[in-house]
Amino acid sequence: MSSRNISQNSTIKTISSTIMLARKQSNIIIYNLTKKYSEFEKTTNYQFTSSVNSFSKVNEVFPIAMTGHWKKRKGYFLENWVENNKNSDFINVINLYNGTTEEKMEMIEHINEESISCIAYDWTTNILFVGVNTDLIQNTGRIDVCKEFEKNKTQCGTIIYRDLNNLESLSLDPLDGYLYWINRSGKRVERSFMNGKHHEKHPFQENYLTMNKIYKISSLSLDVENKKLYYISSKTIISSNEIISCEMYQRDSCRSIVDNINAFQIGLFKDRIFWSSFTKIYGEIESCKINNCKDTQISISGSTNIEYFCFIGEESQPERINPNPCSINNGNCSHFCILHPGEPFYSCHCPVGVNLLSDKRTCNINGIDKILFISSASGLLYISLDTDEFIPRSIITYNNIIKDNKNSEVSIILDIDYDNINQFIYWIEDTGKENKIKRIKFNGNQYEDVLRFTKNESIDSLKIGCYGENLMWLDSNNGKIEMMSLKTKQRKIIYFSKYLRKVKTFAYDENTGTILFYEKRHAAYIIKRIQIDTYKDTSLIHLPMESYPTGIEIDSEKGKFYWAESGSNSILSASLNDGGNVEIIISGLHNPQSISKLENKLYFNSINDRRINYIILDNIKNDNNDSSYEYVDESTEKNNIFDISDNIINGNQRGLKAVYVKEKNVSITDCWNYGCSHICTYVENKNVKCLCPNGMILNSLNLRECIKIEVSLIYSRFSVDDDLIQSNLDGNNPITQERMYLDDISDSIQFIKPTRDGKYILVAGTGRNPSQFHQQIGFIKRLNLDNHKTETLLMSTSTPMITGLTIDEITGNIFFSNGYLKRIEVINKNGSVRRTFLWKNIDPMFVTVENTQNMLYFINDSMTIVRTSIFSNYENIFTIHKSKDPVTSFTTDNTSKKIFWSTTSIHTSIGILFSSDFDGSNKKQLYSSLKLHPLYLSTYLSKIYLFNKLNGTLMIYEDDKINVFEQIDDLISMNIYFKKKLNTYKGTDSQNPCGKQNERNKCNYLCIPKNFVEYDCLCNDHYEIDKETGRCKINGQFLMISEGNKLLRIPVLKSPILIEMFANSVPYYFDIPNIGEIHSLVFDPLSRFQYFYWIDSANPSFIYRSSFNISIPTITLDEIKEYSLCKSFYYLSLDIQGRQLFLSCSTGNSFNSSSIHSFRITPNDNFLYSGVIIPENQYSPRQLSIFNKLNVLFFINAITDTSSQIIRCRFDGRNCKSLSYTSTDDLPWHSLSLSIDDFTQRLIYVSPSTIFSKDVHVDLDLRQRLNINDKIHTSQAFGMTGIAFSHNYMAIGINSRTNDGLYLLSYNTSSNVGGFNDLIPVQYYSPNNGGNLKILENIILQEESSTIKSFSCSNSECSHICRSQRDFSYGKLNFECLCPYNLRLDPDNTNNCISTVPCKSYQFSCSDGLQCVHISKKCDRIIDCVDTSDENTDICYYNQLQAIDSEKLLNFDLGFWPCLSGSKSISKFEICDGKIDCPDKSDEMYCKCENPQTQFDCEIKSTFDFSMKTSIVNIRKELNYNGCIERYKLCDGFADCANSTDEAKNLCSILQGNGYVKGTFNQRGKIFNLIIFGIGITIFFFLLCFIFINCYKRNNKKNVEISTSTETHVLLNQRQNNSQNPVVEVALKTYTLPSIIGSNNENSYIFNSHPTNQLQHPQIFDTTGNSYFNVHHYTVDSSYTTANDRIPQVNEQYVKFYAPPPSAASLSTTYGVVKQINNRNDSRLSSNERKGIIYSNKKKTGYTKSNLSESLSTAPPPYEKLLKHNFNHYRASDNSSNSDNYYTLRSYNKRKKYQQQSTSLREDCDSESDESNSNFI
Repeated sequence: MSSRNISQNSTIKTISSTIMLARKQSNIIIYNLTKKYSEFEKTTNYQFTSSVNSFSKVNEVFPIAMTGHWKKRKGYFLENWVENNKNSDFINVINLYNGTTEEKMEMIEHINEESISCIAYDWTTNILFVGVNTDLIQNTGRIDVCKEFEKNKTQCGTIIYRDLNNLESLSLDPLDGYLYWINRSGKRVERSFMNGKHHEKHPFQENYLTMNKIYKISSLSLDVENKKLYYISSKTIISSNEIISCEMYQRDSCRSIVDNINAFQIGLFKDRIFWSSFTKIYGEIESCKINNCKDTQISISGSTNIEYFCFIGEESQPERINPNPCSINNGNCSHFCILHPGEPFYSCHCPVGVNLLSDKRTCNINGIDKILFISSASGLLYISLDTDEFIPRSIITYNNIIKDNKNSEVSIILDIDYDNINQFIYWIEDTGKENKIKRIKFNGNQYEDVLRFTKNESIDSLKIGCYGENLMWLDSNNGKIEMMSLKTKQRKIIYFSKYLRKVKTFAYDENTGTILFYEKRHAAYIIKRIQIDTYKDTSLIHLPMESYPTGIEIDSEKGKFYWAESGSNSILSASLNDGGNVEIIISGLHNPQSISKLENKLYFNSINDRRINYIILDNIKNDNNDSSYEYVDESTEKNNIFDISDNIINGNQRGLKAVYVKEKNVSITDCWNYGCSHICTYVENKNVKCLCPNGMILNSLNLRECIKIEVSLIYSRFSVDDDLIQSNLDGNNPITQERMYLDDISDSIQFIKPTRDGKYILVAGTGRNPSQFHQQIGFIKRLNLDNHKTETLLMSTSTPMITGLTIDEITGNIFFSNGYLKRIEVINKNGSVRRTFLWKNIDPMFVTVENTQNMLYFINDSMTIVRTSIFSNYENIFTIHKSKDPVTSFTTDNTSKKIFWSTTSIHTSIGILFSSDFDGSNKKQLYSSLKLHPLYLSTYLSKIYLFNKLNGTLMIYEDDKINVFEQIDDLISMNIYFKKKLNTYKGTDSQNPCGKQNERNKCNYLCIPKNFVEYDCLCNDHYEIDKETGRCKINGQFLMISEGNKLLRIPVLKSPILIEMFANSVPYYFDIPNIGEIHSLVFDPLSRFQYFYWIDSANPSFIYRSSFNISIPTITLDEIKEYSLCKSFYYLSLDIQGRQLFLSCSTGNSFNSSSIHSFRITPNDNFLYSGVIIPENQYSPRQLSIFNKLNVLFFINAITDTSSQIIRCRFDGRNCKSLSYTSTDDLPWHSLSLSIDDFTQRLIYVSPSTIFSKDVHVDLDLRQRLNINDKIHTSQAFGMTGIAFSHNYMAIGINSRTNDGLYLLSYNTSSNVGGFNDLIPVQYYSPNNGGNLKILENIILQEESSTIKSFSCSNSECSHICRSQRDFSYGKLNFECLCPYNLRLDPDNTNNCISTVPCKSYQFSCSDGLQCVHISKKCDRIIDCVDTSDENTDICYYNQLQAIDSEKLLNFDLGFWPCLSGSKSISKFEICDGKIDCPDKSDEMYCKCENPQTQFDCEIKSTFDFSMKTSIVNIRKELNYNGCIERYKLCDGFADCANSTDEAKNLCSILQGNGYVKGTFNQRGKIFNLIIFGIGITIFFFLLCFIFINCYKRNNKKNVEISTSTETHVLLNQRQNNSQNPVVEVALKTYTLPSIIGSNNENSYIFNSHPTNQLQHPQIFDTTGNSYFNVHHYTVDSSYTTANDRIPQVNEQYVKFYAPPPSAASLSTTYGVVKQINNRNDSRLSSNERKGIIYSNKKKTGYTKSNLSESLSTAPPPYEKLLKHNFNHYRASDNSSNSDNYYTLRSYNKRKKYQQQSTSLREDCDSESDESNSNFI
């Protein structure tokens, strides 16, 4: 192909011109394409002249669509597929004269993945055709038509909206009325009439042989005059392509006009075709003549970097010759007039969604009548329901208002509703920061915000009451449905429930005032109904557990409601009245979400497939009218489901609303003129009713005006467990019960106390711990009546029983009686400080503050009325009255200055009301009755309101009579609420010293008046105000005590008298949830957060950290568990100076798998792991105690479950030894406790009945401090703990049935042993009476300048363990760095630890960490360690050797080895002999041999040969010797150990002295092996006999008597002419048929095979009626082969294998597994293997009835003959077909192995079979 580049310098003459609109890089350029004649070259060329840059900053990456109109000189272009391009829904219109942008044509606003792919202009009707790809996944599309009717106002309609795929290159032929485009997915050209009718998907013949090679077709261009079309066909992505030309009306006319070009876009101009280069960066537009393109190809100069272009000229847009009705008055069409072929040559069309009227010319002047609104992730959409187009469109101006957000907020539309009277669209918009309700007119005007909500409000659904102009919404976060009048902006909570939380939708019917919603109770949903004018709800349906309801809709005309369930994937209906007549409307859906009904259609969407559908309810026929419905299978037919929109709408379609655009019945205007002051709405039967906001009531005089509730009775009920109810007490208005809709009330409320200003209500009660449901907690909450929010003031596990609540109205302090701890406590008004007010010898209830006298009243011991002053310095308690019967209620009345109380007789059940003055005078009995049990007394206007528990009625006492006020069966508590501030407290504010504070003396904690002038500023219990900082601080000494599941802190006061140390000590109970029982606790006095660490015996798998600061929560220290790898923790101990936490724990389940670890605590209270102090299997450490001054760690070693000992070690776990004279050998470890008496430097350990004190310096100094053995038998004492808290003073906790509690013991160094009578009890009330009391810790809190911190290790540089010492002579610090187990100090830097030489489990590690010696060499009086640590007197017990026979000692030179506990020494021969000799089991803990009972350790040579003065044992490594031999080899005359230890003379003498005979030790093993060997020989002999007998029987057997099965392994060749010749092995099972009487032994079961490679088994017919012989074909499918096997094929068909099983049950085991094995050319058949028969027939053989009968009447031949006959016959057939398939019964490898084992047996038994098989092979 030749091409020429024409230069512009030649002499040219202009012939004609046209316009080309093109994109060059990022600019839109207008060119004049000029045809010029060169006189010099006598040729006609083309050139671009006078280019105009019309548009800049066009995205040059994405495609662009272009078209134009020659007469109007207008060009149209659009950027599509541009990400976040806000102009993608507009088409730019360019003036082709000057290149200016005149206007923008607005298209149908596209949603989601929609994009405009192409545009084309009809120059005969001035209509723009637009191709839209609606879904890139499903490749769907549509074609729109747009026309400008007014200036800058465009309307668009849709002509084709179905059956379009990946639309591209839209082209028009308005001369004939056809529309052409490219189907990119189908790689073909399609066409239709221009009005969208007669869609032809295959107008041109397609060559299916070349279709797969075509990559795509593109760039369609029409020659409307010559009736031809052209397009580009590409075979690959980047290779050259070709241009195809087709005659428009000839199917087989397509041909290639040019190939091997790089074309991207084509255009036609006169007789030439132009194309741009595929690569836009370089390349020019090329051209050629259509009739001779190959020889006329040229390049157009100056056209580089042009990719998209189109020609706009007179030649390309000729006039229409056929009639053009649209040119005259638009064809009388109101909107679009579109041409098409044939008469009448045109048709009228309407904008999207508008219906064409019956005259077929006029569109509905009202526009859209029925509409479906959609809220989704794609935005705010609507679909017209007037037509069947169902095209989703965005709300008008939504693109500008929402998407073009100035704050760039990403908004999600949650729900939508429509006011068809005022034509407002309302929706919920979630911006991520807040929720908003917005609205806009349907015509795009009046866009505005209606409501904004806070972050803790989650608005998920809304409804519009258009008649009353009310807006309702669902707040799922707070569980309430609320409404607001759009006129008055007054709000009202309609319904409130904690079970409404997380519900996403509700339904509202304005005609009846009905609201439907879901609630989830007990893991199942309930559909409820409520009327808008009442708070009472009705349960309609209890849904099954598996159902998850989503959408809900009310049909008031039919008295039904509908709901969707995503669990059952169904839509159901039921009666609106009672929930009956449940019907399953449709099932088998895909997670239906929202539903909406209009006329007889029910619309719904689906989350999974993003579709919107509808069903016609009149077509639904369901016979199920039972409320106890069952769900049907999802395979239910869906013939009644119709599609509205496919997945072009993005997911999360939360809301649907099908409505009329304009309300049909506009005469309902009653609410507009009714005159409601606040809210107007419709209730049942379309009656108008006025509603009031919460806290207001309708005036009974006109029922239109709302007035405030000044006084009401507030009460709580069991049936309404999440809210309070109020009843109006205003006599002029009727009594109403209304919920107060208060937030976060979800527990049982026992006390209600409103504040005097009417702004708050205090409630108190008992609830459940959110983290542990079985644990009760007490709470005090403050309810704000302005915003209905709840503030928790107190929530505590130490107050699970609040028995009274009151307010000091002057100071705002809140007093409450704690029935659990039997005390009165007070908190400040914000709940930040809690302090005990009264606690000694009281049992309070019904606490009440009377502010006019500053007195506190309460009921003590349920029968005594007492009072005391609320001043902090007043401690006297006065008794007012002593009742004979229990007091059931108590209150004070400030107006009448009286107190009122009620009692109920225990014996007579008579209820009595009493009154008296404040001081107890003028006592009067007001009323008594046998049928009265009064509770909850409240006074108002000389009336007493009470609740009678006997009949469940609210009653009023007035004028010596009791009348029923209201019937409430389940009332819990009540009180009177006053809206206005009461005047009864007038003048009391001046008596408040706390109100006279200023910034200088302000109290930020708890202010308690001392008198009318002074006050005390108090903190929490045990805290005091620091005068310097003004903050609360805790100092002093405290005892930490565990009482069952409670932890308390008791202060130790400074007093010379022991009993006074605890006389005024108020126990403080920690609010730590989920405590089981603390058995170990340590406090860190250097922690800035005052942390303490503890272990819970109920869950010992964690270490917990808590703080004295109640605002810091308790956490688990997971890092300790991670580093220590402990599964269970035992005890804790803290080195205060070093701030090191020591802990004992277990890493496994064995008894000895416990260890001790150390952690350093950093200044920031973090942890650094130091390492293991005591490793596993050395001891079994439990209780710990640190004595820092001596660098000593004490712990209890659990020898067994019933015995223990006390071990003393250094901080680093070295030099451990057992303490002697401790009397703990016979005591279990869990009954002991350890502590250090720092005052006397003695170790204290406590047993269940005795307390011992042992001097830490003098081992023999052991003293008993207490012995209460005399109480064990009388009171059955079962436990005791003790700790020294001062010089010669101990605190003791005793657990027994009669004497449990906290006691004090005084002792001195010379005092005798104390008894139980010497103990002084500490008096305080304990709620866990009889609980497991343990004294855990003695805490001393001092100033930060104390000596504890001064001498701590906080400034040391130790890498691991630090020991803080003090030189008391000079007052200097002395830090010592230590290393844990397996580490040692670095000689170059004594602050760092480095690794030691790793020792094995049976070796002793020397203290320097550089040497390991055998454990038997420890304490053997021979120094083995260089640092002599193996003979250290601290760990060796030379003075404790047991007395033995001196004669034996002289004769045998017997050595001794001390047990690790030091309690006993044993012979070294007893080490690791398989028998426990040491009480602590240490002699069997560190054994080298796996089985010490039967094995001997050769490395213990020095143990038996004392003449050798060295302990070094040389073992020859070249012998690969492990150091252990069998014990029966000892002294047998042969040296088995490398060092000959097993034959040492002194060892043999020891063995002989113990009765052991040489060479007979443990000989049982040899004899046992001989017996086993003999049994094996015998069994082998019997097996040989059995085989010989069976072979003999098999050779003599002539007939088959029973049906037997054999398994055959068949080798099949996979390929022919292959040297490797791999084969596959197929395991088949065949079955021999029963013998049939006959004389002929010919084969009647296996038919003669024909020469073929396909194996078949013909069917056997039974002519005798025996069904056994009706055997059918069973095929081994090729899928049973492995992935690497090849299936044999013949004539490109797979070979099938057949075997007849006897029954269907055996099919599963009939066929074996195909596997590939190596082929052997010398394979042979072995008759000793399982036998199988292979049949091969090329086709089925016909059989007559006679020969079938003859064959069936004969008996089968012997298997050997049958096998030989058929195999030889098959071989002949196989040779004739040149087949290389080999068949054998088993692989050669298996047969060869068997031959090597029994060659003679095979030759004797199966000679005949072998001969047959050999011939076959």
